[in-house]
Amino acid sequence: MAPQPANPPSDSRLSTRMSIRWIPEPASETTDTIVMSVKGWYVDLRVDKKSSAIDWAIAGQRIVDSEDSSRVQFTHEIDSHNSFDVADCGTFTTLPNGDELEVGSMPRPDRPGAPVSDYEEIWRELPFRKGAEGPGSGVSWVLESKHTINANVGGEVEVARTFLARGEKLVQDGKNGTLQEDGGKHTHFPTQTNYHQ
Repeated sequence: MAPQPANPPSDSRLSTRMSIRWIPEPASETTDTIVMSVKGWYVDLRVDKKSSAIDWAIAGQRIVDSEDSSRVQFTHEIDSHNSFDVADCGTFTTLPNGDELEVGSMPRPDRPGAPVSDYEEIWRELPFRKGAEGPGSGVSWVLESKHTINANVGGEVEVARTFLARGEKLVQDGKNGTLQEDGGKHTHFPTQTNYHQ
């Protein structure tokens, strides 16, 4: 059997927020916050530590400034607070312990009217779970659908925003790929299908 080619460098990142500080207040953390970034996209889930209710769920584009790679803008394509027209913008600096300090401004959802406020967040990168294939073998998928919506002048169009996550294992099998889902169910598809990793 020929050796498998090495996986390309990962464009995926998993991190948790250690604290948030709304300037000039002291830093605190009332949520369990996890962010997964894959290429130019991210999902940010914040769960209240006391109630275990979703405090804020956001997903959208992660746009790195072409002139300053430490500056990143996060759009809100999906937002549980319905703040779709808002984009957070933060500047990242690596701290001596390896954590990242993000400084920027964003809507403050715990205040009436959610005023845009200055903040500091501390983020810690989390390792991805290592599978049986060894380190660096995990795969992240971004499935995109591009289509045009035609509407008559004055007509109405409904736009749905959806996020779907699913973990699966890909096994090469001759001319077709086999997608082996948990529970042993198999689905075949042509290997020339293009996917983002």
